[in-house]
Amino acid sequence: MLGVPLQKNMYQLFNKMKLRIILIIILIAFFQSCGIAQRNNKLNSQKDYRGSVIKKNTIKAPKYKISTPDYGRTSFNQVNLKQNEFKRDLNNQIIQIINDTIKNNPGNTAKLNLIKITNAQPNLKDFQIEEYYEIDFNGNNITVGAIDAKGIINGLASLEFELTQNKTPKKNIKDWPNIEKRIMQINLKAMDPEVVKHVLLRLWRGHFNGAFYSIHNSVEFEASKKYCLKDAMSKADFKSICDFGNIFNIEPVLDFAFLSHQNKSFVLEEISPELLFNNQTLDPRNPAVYQLIYSLIDEVIELVDPKIINIGHDEVIGFREKHIVKHGPILPSELFLSNVKKINNYLINKNISVWMWGDMLIAPEDFPNMHPGYFHATKEYRWLIDSIPKNITICDWHYKHYKGKLKQKLDFSSVDFFINKGFQVIGATYNVNEMTRQFSNYIIEKNHPRFNGMIATSWHKLLDGTIKNKEKSDHLKQYDAILEFSANAFWNAE
Repeated sequence: MLGVPLQKNMYQLFNKMKLRIILIIILIAFFQSCGIAQRNNKLNSQKDYRGSVIKKNTIKAPKYKISTPDYGRTSFNQVNLKQNEFKRDLNNQIIQIINDTIKNNPGNTAKLNLIKITNAQPNLKDFQIEEYYEIDFNGNNITVGAIDAKGIINGLASLEFELTQNKTPKKNIKDWPNIEKRIMQINLKAMDPEVVKHVLLRLWRGHFNGAFYSIHNSVEFEASKKYCLKDAMSKADFKSICDFGNIFNIEPVLDFAFLSHQNKSFVLEEISPELLFNNQTLDPRNPAVYQLIYSLIDEVIELVDPKIINIGHDEVIGFREKHIVKHGPILPSELFLSNVKKINNYLINKNISVWMWGDMLIAPEDFPNMHPGYFHATKEYRWLIDSIPKNITICDWHYKHYKGKLKQKLDFSSVDFFINKGFQVIGATYNVNEMTRQFSNYIIEKNHPRFNGMIATSWHKLLDGTIKNKEKSDHLKQYDAILEFSANAFWNAE
């Protein structure tokens, strides 16, 4: 008789617990949805939010090639510039940064002398002589010497680092780059212009001399305004970024998606389906495609007068069969070629150098010792390499590796392939340090005039809070790791 009430009570207790669990699950789901909605509202509705400003320049300067032992440091609270040609060549903002760095340090007045020197280290190449610098700390005198203003800018970056770190300055520093073009890719999606400028300061400290701006639909150009993201920056903001980089000898390379990666990076299917061949690829047969691209190019030229534009053309949907079911048929190779030639001719006539990604021109079967993840030429596309205009610089990206082979000497024979076909080549790396190190060293070993630069790509790593289920701190930490390792690899590859 006692078992029936007990069973009834247990059943009631179980029902109550089940209701509580269901209620807790509902509440958790509700608060999560509120958080997601709030974050999305920040990104899509508030024009001023595109990421938090990076307040601290944490990137270290590359290691110096020649320096004497440390000695006693003098504290500085003022900088007096010696009048000479370098002062006229430098933007006052660089000098202001040096002033701001040391203004709170009590001590003696220091005199900063910028001098033109006539001799660099022996056996340096022309680009190394241009960027060569020396720093001498001698009591209350700091002397930065160089042959060219580019070297002075590098020297001031190292001086800023030495003073900021509160270390004992080196008595004598002599330094120069080992790779000519040292470029960092910055994705402008959801980025505040002030964040980008902080990044450019970090690039200056790391002795980069190029910024690869992935623009797509993240800037409000009139030609493509109807496709822009709601948090796209203004044209004026973009110009201010390019101008700011120019102060530090950081050349802008503008990256657009002029064929592939549509519905994500440029033309949206729901707005202009008639411009698309499949839902990820522009249709080269449609004259309106070129009207859009040419108008955008003209607008960009008028705004920032770029010397280099990367036209994209990577990962054309259909290089894997599973894409075709989801997105539609792959673009025929002859249409790919006609699109490249038309855009290339337009840019040449505007005196702009043309870059493009190279993955659609190389096939896995041609490079058995390299990871197939960055070779996307189908059988139909393999013939294109001999028809692509030779003035185009090929960006050859190496992001992946075979497991177990990372510590071995990696194969970069795709570079040789492009060079032998007559192309200028720029290497590109991502977030695998050993890949970056070996690829950077390979450019020195190759010592070829048509292989003279590297791009450190970061893609979404700098985005602050715009990727679901990713912590902001994780993004910044990963981005800093890519930037810092690449800075040292590109400057000191040997």
